[in-house]
Amino acid sequence: MKKCVISVLIILAFVCCLIIPVSAEETNDTNRYNVVIAMDASGSLQETDPNNYRLSAVNLFIQLLANDNNKLGSLSFSTNSINQKALTTINQSADKQVIYDNLKSTAETEVAKNGWTNIGSALQDAVNDIISNGDSSLPSVVLLLSDGNTELPTEKEKQASLEAKADAVQAARDNNIAIYCVCLNANGDADNKEMEQISNATGGKSVEIKKAEDLQNALTTFYSMIYGTSVETIVDNTFDSKGLITVPFEVPGTGVEEINIIIYGRAKDVVISKPDKSTAKCDEIKAETFSFLKVSDIVPGQWTVSLSGVPGDKVKIDLLFNTDLDV
Repeated sequence: MKKCVISVLIILAFVCCLIIPVSAEETNDTNRYNVVIAMDASGSLQETDPNNYRLSAVNLFIQLLANDNNKLGSLSFSTNSINQKALTTINQSADKQVIYDNLKSTAETEVAKNGWTNIGSALQDAVNDIISNGDSSLPSVVLLLSDGNTELPTEKEKQASLEAKADAVQAARDNNIAIYCVCLNANGDADNKEMEQISNATGGKSVEIKKAEDLQNALTTFYSMIYGTSVETIVDNTFDSKGLITVPFEVPGTGVEEINIIIYGRAKDVVISKPDKSTAKCDEIKAETFSFLKVSDIVPGQWTVSLSGVPGDKVKIDLLFNTDLDV
């Protein structure tokens, strides 16, 4: 009899665990954010990232955002913040392109290249932008990318930057702004502890990258963390003897509002087909290191992506869904 009672209690406890409600924060059901990107543009980047992989990485992060109702802002920084673009509501892919173009043009200026690394000032400007211009109904994130630590020409300027950083971190804590940090430590001079302290204090995450080529994976991972999605590689192969690749993929029946397809390698004539075999309309962007396609007209079922290229050439295709539990 005792064994029966114990068994029943165990079963009831297990069932209760299954039906405990999960908080919205735990399910990542929010798919719109206030996002400010703060990107280091100081002179050391010419050594640690001479091929500008950081720009491709930031471009991909921006393109992955849903085409409407995120709020996006940006700034570049060296000795001070440069060309800050205040938070604005994203209504179409062209709005995202404006933000990226601003970051790209700033990275190429001599003012930035000859500057130092003022992390405190950059964080203060990014956090203040969210407090002043953010949508209070949305959660907020600052994405910080740097290849160094706070470094300025005089001890007085350095101390002012450290104080600004402390103020920015406290303001971020007070306003529930999570700071995600990417430390590019390609030359071994960066101290990731500064980045970790910032992210840990604000509920964000930090990652240390040894090679600039890995920045893209780091920012894609951060996107997945923030927006509660995941990346699936559906092709990592070479074109066949006819120069063709066709691969199916499944779109779930609920919750998907956009399909993002990222293609690495030389490819042409990309066609995305719906379950009824009709061709899907999509936004397409060709960047320096990838091609990107976004589909917003979603129906569940088995889709296919077909592309052509040079026989034997390697190609990789990543798939990422933007989800919305209201869809």
